[in-house]
Amino acid sequence: YSKNPRVVGFDLRNEIRANGAILPTWGSGDVFTDWSIAAIKGAKEVLKEQQDLLIVVSGIHFGMRLSEVPNRPIHEEVPELHNRTVYTTHFYYGWSFDMMA
Repeated sequence: YSKNPRVVGFDLRNEIRANGAILPTWGSGDVFTDWSIAAIKGAKEVLKEQQDLLIVVSGIHFGMRLSEVPNRPIHEEVPELHNRTVYTTHFYYGWSFDMMA
């Protein structure tokens, strides 16, 4: 991808979800569950190869939740991610965000 001019962004991982009983978090600081920590690490690795890419970061819980991002806005905290982070969410008809809390 680093030599392909048609590639403008890199989606780090699609639909972050539970692994058994382990639930993903955002901004908790837990290195085993905190998707923001993993997203920063992954983004830095991608940007080492191609510094001009947009970095796409999925919400947690099947990509449906971005509500914790304002508590840890990695696009503001990490200089490499300024002006290149795209947060993505999914909507699944019939699912309620209240059920995910």
